[in-house]
Amino acid sequence: MHSHRVPGRRLLAALAATAIGCTSALAAGAPASAHHSALQGKPAGPTATFTSVCANAIDVRLANRRNAPATDVVLASIPAGSFTQTVALSPGEKMTVRFPVEGWDGISVTVAGATDPLATYVWQDPGNCASARITTRSTCDTFTVVFTDPPNGDRWTVTFSPNYGKVRTRTVKPGQTVEVTFPGREGQFVVAGYDYWDPESDVFGPWEWEQPADCADGGDDSGDLS
Repeated sequence: MHSHRVPGRRLLAALAATAIGCTSALAAGAPASAHHSALQGKPAGPTATFTSVCANAIDVRLANRRNAPATDVVLASIPAGSFTQTVALSPGEKMTVRFPVEGWDGISVTVAGATDPLATYVWQDPGNCASARITTRSTCDTFTVVFTDPPNGDRWTVTFSPNYGKVRTRTVKPGQTVEVTFPGREGQFVVAGYDYWDPESDVFGPWEWEQPADCADGGDDSGDLS
């Protein structure tokens, strides 16, 4: 059996209105224990709050008041230059946008056309973070990849891509273990990519099928498993 821990790596911005495990929530300008709107009082327009995610990312939660007009907000790296993304918020709309934490220090949220940012934030270590683990298991005719997410881990959407067989995508929640099985055959391997990672540069693996010593030569050459 082979094992690999999944560290935080470069991530792609991805819309993800999901609950995230093991996080540290904070609004701009607030003490580490706080979690409140980035604006004081009752703002007339959009608000932004932030969560540091164990997987080295920041979740930005945007909300627009029901009685506010449709508004564009611009999310950008600090210092500028690593990325920008414009998000359109309808009246009453809420959404979460995830951003990477590599090559920049923080993130700013600015109403389109405004000079000063609505809010800024720098990633903070949530503490008590745990890494997901990938292991593999080979039999004479199958190759199984096992993704284990610890109870205090993050929620993942994992794509398993074999060189033989169908690509599989699974969502793995904290405390959950997911197994994906492919045919075991000479030269079979699998790589794994994650929902907000660049598949061209941040895949993990490959993990290769290894024929057990008590098997006849070859392995299953019939194709994909259901």
